[in-house]
Parts: sequence; structure tokens; C-alpha cells
Amino acid sequence: MKKYTLSTVVAVLSLITAFVSLALSAGVEFLFQTEANFNEILTHHLVEAVVLGLFIWAVLSFSLNRVLAAPLREIFVSLYAIGKGDETPITVSTRIEELSKIVDGINVMLRVQEGSKRREHQKRELRRSIGADS
Repeated sequence: MKKYTLSTVVAVLSLITAFVSLALSAGVEFLFQTEANFNEILTHHLVEAVVLGLFIWAVLSFSLNRVLAAPLREIFVSLYAIGKGDETPITVSTRIEELSKIVDGINVMLRVQEGSKRREHQKRELRRSIGADS
């Protein structure tokens, strides 16, 4: 399955939304204006659709990049660091509740893993001390 960037998805959906909404508007205009020419309405609304679609795309791309994509990149970088042995808790500045919950979940796993390692270390130390006393 092909994967798309968030920017590509936003661009396509923005243009589709603009075209559909303006096509509906053009259809209503064509139905209720007797002197309207089909070519005139098509070109008039086509330019509007492209401009509106590009504007929506620019606003959504900028907004989603700041709000969603940038924090996700921070999370990915932290996950790769965890995979390489860094057990530092993740900190991501975001107002998105779902992203905060993901970060909280990862930090809980890190604490559990740290506690598990600490218990294993204590068990080894206890075994050593018991073995040394024998």
C-alpha cells in the first residue's frame, strides 16, 4: 500500500473540497440564472476553485505541520533514541490531547522498564550476597 505525506493528503482533500463546493455553487447558479453561459460559469468557478483550494491547502498544511507533524517528528526521534538504549522520558510540547496520551504511555512503559531493571539488579545483588555468605 502506497503511503502519502500529511501535506499531500491535505492538498488533495483541500482541492477536492474546493472543487465540489464550487461545483455545487456553479450548478445552483446555472439553474437559477437564465442568462448564464455554461463556459462562463465553468471558467469563473474553476479559477475560484483553484485559488480557494490552494488557500485552504496552505492554511491547513501550515497549521497541521505546526500542531501535528512537528510533535510527531519529536516523538519519532525519541522512539529511535529509546530503541538505541536512551531511557530518558519523552517531553513533547503539544496541546493535542492524543499526542500527549501517546507520550504519557511511552513514559509509563519506560518507568515500568526501569523498575523491572532495578528489580532484576536487586535480585542479582541478593543472589550474590547470599552466595557470598554460603
